[in-house]
Amino acid sequence: MIGRLQSSKIAYRLCCLLGVGAAFTIVVLWFPHTAAMWTYPIQQIDAPAHYYFVRKILEEGLPAAARLWPNDEYYPPFFHVLVAGLVKLASLCGIKLSIIGAFNTVWIAISGIIWPFGCQLLASYWTRKQIVDSNIFACIMAICIPVFAVSSPSHPYWMLNAGPLIAFGMATSILPLWLYVTLRLLDNLRSVRLIVANLVMMAVCLFAHPRIAFTWLLFIGPFIVVKLSLKYILGMLGVCIAGAVALFAYMTTHYQSSRYFNPSSWFHTFVPTRTLPASIGVLITDNIAGPAGILVAMLAIGAVSIVIIAPWYLRHATKSVNISVKRESVAIGILVVAVSTVYVCSAAVTGWFANIVTAVWYRGETRPITMLPLLFIILFSYALSVLWYGAAMERTAWRQVVCGIAVFMICSICLVGQVANPLRTDLRNTLIDNTSLHNENPHEQMTTQKYRVLADVAQRVDTDDVVIADPLNGSMYGTAAFGTDMLYPIYNPKAEKNGAIFGQVERAFASGDPQQVEQTVCPISQQGEEYFLDMGQQAPSLQMFTFKEQYDPFHDEQIINSYVDKGVLQPVQDYSHLAPRGEQWKLYRFSCR
Repeated sequence: MIGRLQSSKIAYRLCCLLGVGAAFTIVVLWFPHTAAMWTYPIQQIDAPAHYYFVRKILEEGLPAAARLWPNDEYYPPFFHVLVAGLVKLASLCGIKLSIIGAFNTVWIAISGIIWPFGCQLLASYWTRKQIVDSNIFACIMAICIPVFAVSSPSHPYWMLNAGPLIAFGMATSILPLWLYVTLRLLDNLRSVRLIVANLVMMAVCLFAHPRIAFTWLLFIGPFIVVKLSLKYILGMLGVCIAGAVALFAYMTTHYQSSRYFNPSSWFHTFVPTRTLPASIGVLITDNIAGPAGILVAMLAIGAVSIVIIAPWYLRHATKSVNISVKRESVAIGILVVAVSTVYVCSAAVTGWFANIVTAVWYRGETRPITMLPLLFIILFSYALSVLWYGAAMERTAWRQVVCGIAVFMICSICLVGQVANPLRTDLRNTLIDNTSLHNENPHEQMTTQKYRVLADVAQRVDTDDVVIADPLNGSMYGTAAFGTDMLYPIYNPKAEKNGAIFGQVERAFASGDPQQVEQTVCPISQQGEEYFLDMGQQAPSLQMFTFKEQYDPFHDEQIINSYVDKGVLQPVQDYSHLAPRGEQWKLYRFSCR
Protein backbone atom coordinates (compact mmCIF):
# COMPACT_ATOMS: atom_id res chain seq x y z
CA MET A 1 0.00 0.00 0.00
CA ILE A 2 2.82 2.42 0.93
CA GLY A 3 4.66 1.63 -2.29
CA ARG A 4 1.52 2.17 -4.31
CA LEU A 5 0.90 5.51 -2.61
CA GLN A 6 4.48 6.60 -3.27
CA SER A 7 4.16 5.66 -6.94
CA SER A 8 0.91 7.62 -7.14
CA LYS A 9 2.61 10.73 -5.74
CA ILE A 10 5.46 10.46 -8.22
CA ALA A 11 3.03 9.98 -11.10
CA TYR A 12 0.98 12.96 -9.92
CA ARG A 13 4.03 15.23 -9.70
CA LEU A 14 5.13 14.22 -13.18
CA CYS A 15 1.66 15.06 -14.48
CA CYS A 16 1.86 18.44 -12.73
CA LEU A 17 5.12 19.18 -14.52
CA LEU A 18 3.65 17.98 -17.81
CA GLY A 19 0.58 20.19 -17.39
CA VAL A 20 2.52 23.37 -16.61
CA GLY A 21 5.02 22.55 -19.36
CA ALA A 22 2.17 22.19 -21.87
CA ALA A 23 0.63 25.49 -20.74
CA PHE A 24 3.97 27.28 -21.03
CA THR A 25 4.42 25.91 -24.54
CA ILE A 26 0.97 27.16 -25.53
CA VAL A 27 1.72 30.67 -24.25
CA VAL A 28 5.09 30.76 -26.03
CA LEU A 29 3.52 29.57 -29.29
CA TRP A 30 0.74 32.15 -28.97
CA PHE A 31 3.13 35.01 -28.33
CA PRO A 32 3.88 36.82 -31.63
CA HIS A 33 7.17 35.72 -33.11
CA THR A 34 7.54 38.84 -35.23
CA ALA A 35 10.75 40.86 -34.94
CA ALA A 36 8.63 43.98 -34.29
CA MET A 37 7.27 42.45 -31.09
CA TRP A 38 10.80 42.36 -29.68
CA THR A 39 11.92 45.65 -31.20
CA TYR A 40 9.12 48.19 -30.96
CA PRO A 41 6.90 49.15 -28.00
CA ILE A 42 3.29 48.06 -27.85
CA GLN A 43 1.14 50.88 -29.18
CA GLN A 44 -1.61 51.03 -26.60
CA ILE A 45 -2.67 53.82 -24.30
CA ASP A 46 -0.99 52.52 -21.10
CA ALA A 47 2.04 50.86 -22.70
CA PRO A 48 4.39 53.90 -22.75
CA ALA A 49 3.89 54.30 -19.00
CA HIS A 50 5.11 50.76 -18.28
CA TYR A 51 8.27 51.19 -20.35
CA TYR A 52 8.85 54.55 -18.66
CA PHE A 53 8.44 53.00 -15.20
CA VAL A 54 11.10 50.41 -16.00
CA ARG A 55 13.48 53.08 -17.28
CA LYS A 56 12.93 55.12 -14.15
CA ILE A 57 13.93 52.19 -11.93
CA LEU A 58 17.00 51.48 -14.10
CA GLU A 59 18.10 55.12 -14.05
CA GLU A 60 17.28 56.08 -10.46
CA GLY A 61 17.66 52.75 -8.69
CA LEU A 62 15.28 50.58 -6.67
CA PRO A 63 13.98 53.46 -4.45
CA ALA A 64 12.25 54.81 -7.57
CA ALA A 65 9.85 51.84 -7.33
CA ALA A 66 8.02 53.76 -4.60
CA ARG A 67 7.34 56.76 -6.91
CA LEU A 68 6.94 55.59 -10.48
CA TRP A 69 4.55 58.25 -11.75
CA PRO A 70 6.15 61.34 -13.33
CA ASN A 71 4.77 63.32 -10.38
CA ASP A 72 6.43 60.78 -8.06
CA GLU A 73 3.17 59.15 -6.94
CA TYR A 74 3.05 55.44 -6.17
CA TYR A 75 2.15 52.89 -8.82
CA PRO A 76 2.28 49.09 -8.20
CA PRO A 77 5.89 48.32 -9.20
CA PHE A 78 6.35 44.54 -8.95
CA PHE A 79 6.22 43.83 -12.68
CA HIS A 80 8.53 46.74 -13.47
CA VAL A 81 11.00 45.75 -10.75
CA LEU A 82 11.22 42.27 -12.28
CA VAL A 83 11.78 43.67 -15.77
CA ALA A 84 14.46 46.09 -14.56
CA GLY A 85 16.07 43.29 -12.55
CA LEU A 86 16.17 41.04 -15.61
CA VAL A 87 17.86 43.80 -17.64
CA LYS A 88 20.46 44.26 -14.88
CA LEU A 89 21.01 40.50 -14.53
CA ALA A 90 21.52 40.14 -18.27
CA SER A 91 24.06 42.97 -18.28
CA LEU A 92 26.00 41.28 -15.48
CA CYS A 93 26.19 38.21 -17.71
CA GLY A 94 27.45 40.32 -20.61
CA ILE A 95 24.12 40.27 -22.45
CA LYS A 96 22.51 43.47 -23.68
CA LEU A 97 18.79 42.92 -23.15
CA SER A 98 16.42 45.68 -24.19
CA ILE A 99 13.60 46.85 -21.96
CA ILE A 100 11.11 45.63 -24.55
CA GLY A 101 12.74 42.20 -24.65
CA ALA A 102 12.82 41.94 -20.86
CA PHE A 103 9.22 43.14 -20.67
CA ASN A 104 8.07 40.34 -22.98
CA THR A 105 10.17 37.71 -21.20
CA VAL A 106 8.73 38.55 -17.78
CA TRP A 107 5.18 38.50 -19.17
CA ILE A 108 5.74 35.08 -20.76
CA ALA A 109 7.18 33.64 -17.55
CA ILE A 110 4.33 34.95 -15.38
CA SER A 111 1.61 33.97 -17.85
CA GLY A 112 3.08 30.65 -18.94
CA ILE A 113 4.36 29.38 -15.59
CA ILE A 114 2.99 31.24 -12.55
CA TRP A 115 -0.63 31.47 -13.76
CA PRO A 116 -1.10 27.83 -14.89
CA PHE A 117 0.79 26.52 -11.86
CA GLY A 118 -1.36 28.61 -9.53
CA CYS A 119 -4.54 27.35 -11.21
CA GLN A 120 -3.27 23.79 -10.97
CA LEU A 121 -2.53 24.20 -7.27
CA LEU A 122 -5.91 25.81 -6.62
CA ALA A 123 -7.72 22.99 -8.44
CA SER A 124 -5.79 20.45 -6.38
CA TYR A 125 -7.61 21.74 -3.29
CA TRP A 126 -10.48 19.58 -4.54
CA THR A 127 -8.93 17.05 -6.91
CA ARG A 128 -6.26 15.76 -4.50
CA LYS A 129 -8.88 14.86 -1.92
CA GLN A 130 -9.56 11.72 -3.94
CA ILE A 131 -8.80 8.25 -2.65
CA VAL A 132 -5.79 6.36 -4.00
CA ASP A 133 -7.93 4.50 -6.52
CA SER A 134 -8.80 7.85 -8.12
CA ASN A 135 -5.20 8.91 -8.68
CA ILE A 136 -5.79 8.74 -12.42
CA PHE A 137 -8.38 11.50 -12.03
CA ALA A 138 -5.95 13.73 -10.11
CA CYS A 139 -3.35 13.15 -12.81
CA ILE A 140 -5.77 13.99 -15.64
CA MET A 141 -6.78 17.19 -13.88
CA ALA A 142 -3.14 18.09 -13.17
CA ILE A 143 -2.53 18.08 -16.93
CA CYS A 144 -5.83 19.58 -18.08
CA ILE A 145 -6.24 22.46 -15.63
CA PRO A 146 -3.04 24.36 -16.62
CA VAL A 147 -3.91 23.89 -20.30
CA PHE A 148 -7.46 25.07 -19.71
CA ALA A 149 -6.10 28.06 -17.75
CA VAL A 150 -4.31 29.37 -20.85
CA SER A 151 -7.12 28.58 -23.30
CA SER A 152 -9.41 31.52 -22.65
CA PRO A 153 -8.49 34.86 -24.22
CA SER A 154 -9.77 36.55 -21.05
CA HIS A 155 -6.55 35.85 -19.21
CA PRO A 156 -3.61 36.18 -19.50
CA TYR A 157 -3.75 37.43 -23.10
CA TRP A 158 -6.42 40.07 -22.54
CA MET A 159 -4.30 42.07 -20.09
CA LEU A 160 -1.32 42.26 -22.46
CA ASN A 161 -3.53 43.76 -25.14
CA ALA A 162 -5.89 45.89 -23.02
CA GLY A 163 -3.76 48.87 -22.33
CA PRO A 164 -1.71 46.80 -21.56
CA LEU A 165 -2.78 46.42 -17.94
CA ILE A 166 0.18 44.26 -17.05
CA ALA A 167 0.33 45.20 -13.34
CA PHE A 168 -3.25 44.05 -12.70
CA GLY A 169 -2.65 41.11 -15.04
CA MET A 170 0.35 40.03 -13.00
CA ALA A 171 -1.64 40.27 -9.78
CA THR A 172 -4.39 38.16 -11.37
CA SER A 173 -1.82 35.54 -12.38
CA ILE A 174 -0.57 35.29 -8.78
CA LEU A 175 -4.07 35.34 -7.25
CA PRO A 176 -4.75 31.55 -7.49
CA LEU A 177 -1.80 30.93 -5.16
CA TRP A 178 -3.25 33.34 -2.60
CA LEU A 179 -6.70 31.76 -2.91
CA TYR A 180 -5.23 28.29 -2.40
CA VAL A 181 -3.35 29.11 0.80
CA THR A 182 -6.40 31.00 2.09
CA LEU A 183 -8.67 28.01 1.50
CA ARG A 184 -6.18 25.81 3.31
CA LEU A 185 -6.11 28.31 6.18
CA LEU A 186 -9.90 28.31 6.44
CA ASP A 187 -9.66 24.56 7.04
CA ASN A 188 -6.99 24.98 9.71
CA LEU A 189 -7.01 28.40 11.37
CA ARG A 190 -4.40 27.39 13.94
CA SER A 191 -1.68 26.63 11.40
CA VAL A 192 1.12 29.15 11.83
CA ARG A 193 2.64 28.03 8.54
CA LEU A 194 -0.58 28.79 6.65
CA ILE A 195 -0.96 32.14 8.39
CA VAL A 196 2.55 33.12 7.33
CA ALA A 197 1.94 31.81 3.81
CA ASN A 198 -1.21 33.93 3.57
CA LEU A 199 0.58 37.04 4.72
CA VAL A 200 3.36 36.45 2.20
CA MET A 201 0.96 35.86 -0.69
CA MET A 202 -1.11 38.87 0.29
CA ALA A 203 1.99 41.06 0.29
CA VAL A 204 3.11 39.73 -3.10
CA CYS A 205 -0.32 40.23 -4.69
CA LEU A 206 -0.75 43.74 -3.26
CA PHE A 207 2.77 44.64 -4.40
CA ALA A 208 1.71 43.56 -7.89
CA HIS A 209 -1.55 45.55 -7.74
CA PRO A 210 -3.54 46.51 -4.60
CA ARG A 211 -6.86 46.39 -6.46
CA ILE A 212 -6.54 42.60 -6.71
CA ALA A 213 -7.66 42.49 -3.07
CA PHE A 214 -11.21 43.12 -4.25
CA THR A 215 -11.08 40.12 -6.59
CA TRP A 216 -9.62 37.98 -3.79
CA LEU A 217 -12.42 39.04 -1.46
CA LEU A 218 -15.07 38.31 -4.09
CA PHE A 219 -13.74 34.77 -4.56
CA ILE A 220 -12.93 33.92 -0.96
CA GLY A 221 -15.94 35.61 0.67
CA PRO A 222 -18.42 32.78 0.01
CA PHE A 223 -16.02 30.23 1.51
CA ILE A 224 -15.52 32.39 4.59
CA VAL A 225 -19.29 32.49 5.09
CA VAL A 226 -19.76 28.70 4.91
CA LYS A 227 -16.55 27.51 6.55
CA LEU A 228 -16.05 29.80 9.54
CA SER A 229 -17.96 30.40 12.74
CA LEU A 230 -20.05 33.53 13.27
CA LYS A 231 -17.37 35.36 15.27
CA TYR A 232 -14.84 35.01 12.46
CA ILE A 233 -17.41 36.06 9.87
CA LEU A 234 -18.27 39.16 11.89
CA GLY A 235 -14.57 39.89 12.33
CA MET A 236 -14.00 39.67 8.59
CA LEU A 237 -17.05 41.84 7.99
CA GLY A 238 -15.61 44.42 10.37
CA VAL A 239 -12.33 44.43 8.45
CA CYS A 240 -14.22 44.92 5.18
CA ILE A 241 -16.24 47.80 6.62
CA ALA A 242 -13.07 49.44 7.97
CA GLY A 243 -11.45 49.03 4.56
CA ALA A 244 -14.47 50.53 2.83
CA VAL A 245 -14.42 53.54 5.16
CA ALA A 246 -10.68 54.00 4.56
CA LEU A 247 -11.18 53.77 0.80
CA PHE A 248 -14.03 56.28 0.91
CA ALA A 249 -11.92 58.66 3.01
CA TYR A 250 -9.03 58.34 0.57
CA MET A 251 -11.22 58.96 -2.47
CA THR A 252 -13.00 61.98 -1.01
CA THR A 253 -9.76 63.60 0.11
CA HIS A 254 -7.86 62.97 -3.12
CA TYR A 255 -10.59 63.30 -5.74
CA GLN A 256 -13.08 66.10 -5.24
CA SER A 257 -16.59 65.35 -6.55
CA SER A 258 -20.19 66.21 -5.75
CA ARG A 259 -21.43 62.81 -6.99
CA TYR A 260 -20.22 60.48 -4.23
CA PHE A 261 -23.71 60.07 -2.73
CA ASN A 262 -25.40 59.77 -6.10
CA PRO A 263 -24.27 56.41 -7.52
CA SER A 264 -26.44 56.74 -10.61
CA SER A 265 -24.22 59.66 -11.70
CA TRP A 266 -20.95 57.79 -11.24
CA PHE A 267 -19.01 56.88 -14.38
CA HIS A 268 -21.23 59.15 -16.44
CA THR A 269 -19.08 58.55 -19.54
CA PHE A 270 -19.43 54.76 -19.33
CA VAL A 271 -20.84 53.07 -22.43
CA PRO A 272 -21.65 49.31 -22.40
CA THR A 273 -19.24 47.29 -24.49
CA ARG A 274 -21.67 44.41 -25.08
CA THR A 275 -25.38 43.76 -25.19
CA LEU A 276 -26.89 41.80 -22.31
CA PRO A 277 -27.26 38.56 -24.36
CA ALA A 278 -23.69 38.93 -25.65
CA SER A 279 -22.29 39.39 -22.15
CA ILE A 280 -24.15 36.28 -20.97
CA GLY A 281 -22.72 34.40 -23.95
CA VAL A 282 -19.19 35.44 -22.97
CA LEU A 283 -19.95 34.43 -19.39
CA ILE A 284 -21.11 30.89 -20.05
CA THR A 285 -18.39 30.13 -22.64
CA ASP A 286 -15.48 31.60 -20.69
CA ASN A 287 -15.08 33.94 -23.69
CA ILE A 288 -13.96 31.00 -25.83
CA ALA A 289 -15.54 31.03 -29.29
CA GLY A 290 -16.01 28.20 -31.75
CA PRO A 291 -16.43 24.48 -30.95
CA ALA A 292 -14.42 24.74 -27.73
CA GLY A 293 -16.76 27.48 -26.52
CA ILE A 294 -19.78 25.24 -27.10
CA LEU A 295 -18.12 22.47 -25.10
CA VAL A 296 -17.32 24.93 -22.29
CA ALA A 297 -20.94 26.09 -22.15
CA MET A 298 -22.22 22.51 -22.02
CA LEU A 299 -19.76 21.55 -19.31
CA ALA A 300 -20.53 24.75 -17.38
CA ILE A 301 -24.25 23.98 -17.34
CA GLY A 302 -23.50 20.43 -16.25
CA ALA A 303 -21.05 21.62 -13.57
CA VAL A 304 -23.58 24.03 -12.09
CA SER A 305 -26.11 21.20 -12.02
CA ILE A 306 -23.61 19.00 -10.17
CA VAL A 307 -23.01 21.79 -7.64
CA ILE A 308 -26.75 21.96 -6.99
CA ILE A 309 -27.30 18.21 -6.60
CA ALA A 310 -23.93 17.38 -4.99
CA PRO A 311 -25.32 16.83 -1.44
CA TRP A 312 -27.91 14.40 -2.79
CA TYR A 313 -25.40 12.78 -5.15
CA LEU A 314 -23.06 11.99 -2.23
CA ARG A 315 -25.80 11.27 0.29
CA HIS A 316 -24.23 7.91 1.14
CA ALA A 317 -20.83 9.42 1.92
CA THR A 318 -19.57 9.80 5.47
CA LYS A 319 -21.08 12.54 7.61
CA SER A 320 -17.94 14.72 7.49
CA VAL A 321 -17.73 14.45 3.71
CA ASN A 322 -21.43 15.25 3.34
CA ILE A 323 -21.16 18.35 5.53
CA SER A 324 -18.10 19.53 3.58
CA VAL A 325 -19.87 18.99 0.25
CA LYS A 326 -22.94 20.92 1.38
CA ARG A 327 -20.86 23.88 2.52
CA GLU A 328 -18.66 23.99 -0.55
CA SER A 329 -21.63 23.60 -2.89
CA VAL A 330 -23.28 26.62 -1.28
CA ALA A 331 -20.02 28.61 -1.46
CA ILE A 332 -19.41 27.81 -5.11
CA GLY A 333 -23.05 28.52 -5.95
CA ILE A 334 -22.73 31.97 -4.35
CA LEU A 335 -19.43 32.50 -6.15
CA VAL A 336 -20.96 31.73 -9.54
CA VAL A 337 -23.76 34.22 -8.93
CA ALA A 338 -21.39 36.89 -7.58
CA VAL A 339 -18.85 36.74 -10.41
CA SER A 340 -21.62 36.52 -13.02
CA THR A 341 -23.28 39.62 -11.59
CA VAL A 342 -20.04 41.60 -11.52
CA TYR A 343 -19.10 40.65 -15.07
CA VAL A 344 -22.51 41.22 -16.69
CA CYS A 345 -22.89 44.56 -14.90
CA SER A 346 -19.41 45.62 -16.01
CA ALA A 347 -20.07 44.80 -19.66
CA ALA A 348 -23.73 45.47 -20.36
CA VAL A 349 -25.66 47.14 -17.54
CA THR A 350 -25.95 50.81 -16.63
CA GLY A 351 -27.44 52.54 -13.58
CA TRP A 352 -26.71 52.94 -9.88
CA PHE A 353 -26.61 49.22 -9.04
CA ALA A 354 -24.09 48.36 -11.76
CA ASN A 355 -22.01 51.40 -10.82
CA ILE A 356 -21.75 50.27 -7.20
CA VAL A 357 -21.08 46.61 -8.03
CA THR A 358 -18.26 47.33 -10.48
CA ALA A 359 -16.76 50.56 -9.10
CA VAL A 360 -13.69 48.98 -7.50
CA TRP A 361 -12.69 47.51 -10.86
CA TYR A 362 -13.00 50.87 -12.68
CA ARG A 363 -16.48 50.10 -13.98
CA GLY A 364 -15.69 48.56 -17.41
CA GLU A 365 -15.34 44.86 -18.27
CA THR A 366 -11.57 45.04 -18.77
CA ARG A 367 -10.68 43.75 -15.29
CA PRO A 368 -13.77 41.65 -14.39
CA ILE A 369 -13.41 39.56 -17.55
CA THR A 370 -10.14 38.16 -16.13
CA MET A 371 -12.19 36.50 -13.38
CA LEU A 372 -13.94 34.13 -15.79
CA PRO A 373 -11.12 31.56 -16.32
CA LEU A 374 -10.57 31.40 -12.56
CA LEU A 375 -14.29 30.88 -11.92
CA PHE A 376 -14.46 28.05 -14.45
CA ILE A 377 -11.39 26.34 -13.01
CA ILE A 378 -12.94 26.33 -9.53
CA LEU A 379 -16.33 25.25 -10.85
CA PHE A 380 -14.99 22.43 -13.03
CA SER A 381 -12.50 21.19 -10.45
CA TYR A 382 -15.13 20.92 -7.75
CA ALA A 383 -17.89 19.47 -9.93
CA LEU A 384 -15.66 16.85 -11.56
CA SER A 385 -14.18 15.96 -8.18
CA VAL A 386 -17.68 15.33 -6.82
CA LEU A 387 -18.56 13.23 -9.86
CA TRP A 388 -15.41 11.15 -9.64
CA TYR A 389 -15.69 10.64 -5.91
CA GLY A 390 -19.27 9.45 -6.24
CA ALA A 391 -18.41 7.09 -9.08
CA ALA A 392 -15.44 5.65 -7.19
CA MET A 393 -17.47 5.28 -4.00
CA GLU A 394 -20.50 3.41 -5.40
CA ARG A 395 -19.10 2.12 -8.71
CA THR A 396 -22.50 2.17 -10.37
CA ALA A 397 -22.39 2.08 -14.15
CA TRP A 398 -24.35 5.28 -14.77
CA ARG A 399 -22.12 7.26 -12.44
CA GLN A 400 -18.99 5.99 -14.13
CA VAL A 401 -20.39 6.82 -17.57
CA VAL A 402 -21.38 10.36 -16.56
CA CYS A 403 -18.02 10.94 -14.94
CA GLY A 404 -16.18 9.60 -17.96
CA ILE A 405 -18.14 11.89 -20.26
CA ALA A 406 -17.35 14.90 -18.10
CA VAL A 407 -13.62 14.15 -18.00
CA PHE A 408 -13.65 13.48 -21.75
CA MET A 409 -15.29 16.87 -22.34
CA ILE A 410 -12.70 18.82 -20.38
CA CYS A 411 -9.93 16.97 -22.21
CA SER A 412 -11.65 17.83 -25.49
CA ILE A 413 -11.90 21.49 -24.49
CA CYS A 414 -8.20 21.56 -23.77
CA LEU A 415 -7.41 20.02 -27.15
CA VAL A 416 -9.93 21.88 -29.34
CA GLY A 417 -9.21 25.15 -27.53
CA GLN A 418 -5.68 25.13 -28.91
CA VAL A 419 -6.54 24.54 -32.56
CA ALA A 420 -9.87 26.39 -32.90
CA ASN A 421 -9.90 29.42 -30.62
CA PRO A 422 -10.61 32.45 -32.86
CA LEU A 423 -10.88 35.10 -30.13
CA ARG A 424 -7.46 34.21 -28.75
CA THR A 425 -6.08 34.31 -32.29
CA ASP A 426 -7.68 37.72 -32.81
CA LEU A 427 -5.90 39.04 -29.72
CA ARG A 428 -2.59 37.80 -31.10
CA ASN A 429 -3.23 39.50 -34.44
CA THR A 430 -4.18 42.73 -32.69
CA LEU A 431 -0.96 42.60 -30.71
CA ILE A 432 1.00 42.12 -33.93
CA ASP A 433 -0.75 45.17 -35.41
CA ASN A 434 -0.01 47.16 -32.25
CA THR A 435 3.73 46.58 -32.58
CA SER A 436 3.88 47.23 -36.29
CA LEU A 437 4.98 50.60 -37.70
CA HIS A 438 2.97 50.11 -40.87
CA ASN A 439 -0.23 52.02 -40.07
CA GLU A 440 -2.64 53.15 -42.77
CA ASN A 441 -3.41 56.32 -40.81
CA PRO A 442 -0.31 58.58 -40.79
CA HIS A 443 -1.50 60.17 -37.56
CA GLU A 444 -1.62 56.98 -35.52
CA GLN A 445 0.45 56.56 -32.37
CA MET A 446 3.47 55.09 -34.11
CA THR A 447 4.34 54.91 -37.80
CA THR A 448 7.59 54.33 -39.67
CA GLN A 449 7.86 58.09 -40.18
CA LYS A 450 7.23 58.95 -36.53
CA TYR A 451 9.70 56.30 -35.42
CA ARG A 452 12.35 57.86 -37.67
CA VAL A 453 11.60 61.30 -36.25
CA LEU A 454 11.87 60.12 -32.64
CA ALA A 455 15.06 58.20 -33.42
CA ASP A 456 16.62 61.32 -34.93
CA VAL A 457 15.50 63.48 -32.02
CA ALA A 458 17.12 61.01 -29.61
CA GLN A 459 20.40 61.43 -31.52
CA ARG A 460 20.24 65.23 -31.50
CA VAL A 461 19.40 65.89 -27.84
CA ASP A 462 21.58 65.06 -24.86
CA THR A 463 20.56 62.91 -21.91
CA ASP A 464 20.11 66.03 -19.74
CA ASP A 465 17.86 67.74 -22.29
CA VAL A 466 14.07 67.77 -22.02
CA VAL A 467 11.72 67.54 -25.01
CA ILE A 468 8.19 68.98 -24.79
CA ALA A 469 5.47 67.72 -27.15
CA ASP A 470 1.86 66.56 -27.23
CA PRO A 471 2.15 62.96 -25.91
CA LEU A 472 -1.04 61.94 -27.73
CA ASN A 473 0.56 62.31 -31.16
CA GLY A 474 2.95 59.51 -30.26
CA SER A 475 5.83 61.60 -28.94
CA MET A 476 5.65 59.77 -25.60
CA TYR A 477 7.16 56.76 -27.38
CA GLY A 478 10.39 58.78 -27.50
CA THR A 479 10.88 57.66 -23.90
CA ALA A 480 9.52 54.15 -24.41
CA ALA A 481 11.66 53.36 -27.46
CA PHE A 482 14.78 55.51 -27.07
CA GLY A 483 14.92 56.77 -23.50
CA THR A 484 14.58 60.41 -24.54
CA ASP A 485 13.59 62.62 -21.61
CA MET A 486 10.15 63.67 -22.80
CA LEU A 487 8.44 66.07 -20.41
CA TYR A 488 5.30 64.00 -21.07
CA PRO A 489 6.54 60.37 -21.08
CA ILE A 490 2.97 59.08 -20.59
CA TYR A 491 -0.40 60.38 -21.70
CA ASN A 492 -1.62 61.24 -18.19
CA PRO A 493 1.23 62.59 -16.04
CA LYS A 494 -1.08 64.01 -13.31
CA ALA A 495 -0.70 67.41 -11.70
CA GLU A 496 -0.14 66.61 -8.03
CA LYS A 497 3.15 67.14 -6.16
CA ASN A 498 6.03 68.07 -8.46
CA GLY A 499 3.82 67.12 -11.40
CA ALA A 500 2.44 70.66 -11.26
CA ILE A 501 5.06 71.54 -13.89
CA PHE A 502 3.03 69.73 -16.54
CA GLY A 503 0.01 72.00 -16.14
CA GLN A 504 2.22 75.09 -15.83
CA VAL A 505 3.91 74.34 -19.15
CA GLU A 506 0.59 73.73 -20.89
CA ARG A 507 -0.86 77.03 -19.67
CA ALA A 508 2.30 79.00 -20.37
CA PHE A 509 2.58 77.65 -23.92
CA ALA A 510 -1.09 78.42 -24.59
CA SER A 511 -0.74 81.99 -23.29
CA GLY A 512 1.25 83.28 -26.27
CA ASP A 513 3.39 85.26 -23.85
CA PRO A 514 7.13 84.70 -24.54
CA GLN A 515 8.15 85.87 -21.08
CA GLN A 516 5.76 83.46 -19.36
CA VAL A 517 6.99 80.60 -21.56
CA GLU A 518 10.65 81.30 -20.78
CA GLN A 519 10.01 81.67 -17.04
CA THR A 520 8.15 78.36 -16.97
CA VAL A 521 10.09 76.22 -19.43
CA CYS A 522 13.70 77.28 -19.00
CA PRO A 523 14.15 76.09 -15.38
CA ILE A 524 12.90 72.55 -16.16
CA SER A 525 16.30 71.08 -17.02
CA GLN A 526 18.97 72.06 -14.55
CA GLN A 527 21.92 71.00 -16.70
CA GLY A 528 20.59 70.59 -20.24
CA GLU A 529 18.41 72.41 -22.73
CA GLU A 530 14.69 72.42 -23.46
CA TYR A 531 13.30 71.42 -26.84
CA PHE A 532 9.89 71.43 -28.47
CA LEU A 533 8.77 68.77 -30.96
CA ASP A 534 5.90 69.45 -33.35
CA MET A 535 4.84 66.07 -34.74
CA GLY A 536 1.30 66.71 -35.90
CA GLN A 537 -2.15 66.06 -34.52
CA GLN A 538 -3.24 63.50 -31.92
CA ALA A 539 -3.60 59.82 -32.76
CA PRO A 540 -7.19 58.67 -33.37
CA SER A 541 -6.71 55.62 -31.10
CA LEU A 542 -5.89 57.91 -28.14
CA GLN A 543 -8.99 60.05 -28.40
CA MET A 544 -10.71 58.29 -25.50
CA PHE A 545 -8.49 60.28 -23.12
CA THR A 546 -10.83 62.60 -21.22
CA PHE A 547 -8.40 65.52 -20.97
CA LYS A 548 -6.93 65.38 -24.47
CA GLU A 549 -7.79 69.03 -25.20
CA GLN A 550 -5.19 70.24 -22.71
CA TYR A 551 -2.47 69.36 -25.23
CA ASP A 552 -4.05 71.20 -28.18
CA PRO A 553 -1.73 74.25 -27.96
CA PHE A 554 1.24 71.98 -28.69
CA HIS A 555 0.09 71.47 -32.26
CA ASP A 556 -1.48 74.89 -32.83
CA GLU A 557 0.52 76.18 -35.79
CA GLN A 558 -0.45 79.81 -35.12
CA ILE A 559 0.95 79.72 -31.58
CA ILE A 560 4.07 77.82 -32.68
CA ASN A 561 4.78 80.28 -35.51
CA SER A 562 4.31 83.24 -33.20
CA TYR A 563 6.97 81.85 -30.84
CA VAL A 564 9.32 81.31 -33.79
CA ASP A 565 8.79 84.90 -34.96
CA LYS A 566 9.49 86.20 -31.44
CA GLY A 567 12.63 84.12 -31.09
CA VAL A 568 11.28 81.91 -28.29
CA LEU A 569 11.63 78.81 -30.49
CA GLN A 570 14.65 78.25 -32.71
CA PRO A 571 14.31 75.65 -35.51
CA VAL A 572 16.72 72.73 -35.16
CA GLN A 573 15.54 70.14 -37.67
CA ASP A 574 12.74 70.03 -40.22
CA TYR A 575 10.92 66.69 -40.55
CA SER A 576 8.23 67.90 -42.94
CA HIS A 577 9.40 65.47 -45.60
CA LEU A 578 8.24 62.67 -43.27
CA ALA A 579 4.94 64.33 -42.37
CA PRO A 580 1.58 63.89 -44.10
CA ARG A 581 1.06 66.33 -46.92
CA GLY A 582 0.47 69.88 -45.74
CA GLU A 583 1.88 69.37 -42.22
CA GLN A 584 5.09 70.85 -40.80
CA TRP A 585 6.91 68.57 -38.38
CA LYS A 586 9.89 70.24 -36.74
CA LEU A 587 12.20 70.09 -33.76
CA TYR A 588 12.78 73.43 -32.01
CA ARG A 589 14.99 74.58 -29.17
CA PHE A 590 13.76 77.04 -26.58
CA SER A 591 16.04 80.09 -26.46
CA CYS A 592 16.80 79.87 -22.76
CA ARG A 593 20.60 80.01 -22.55
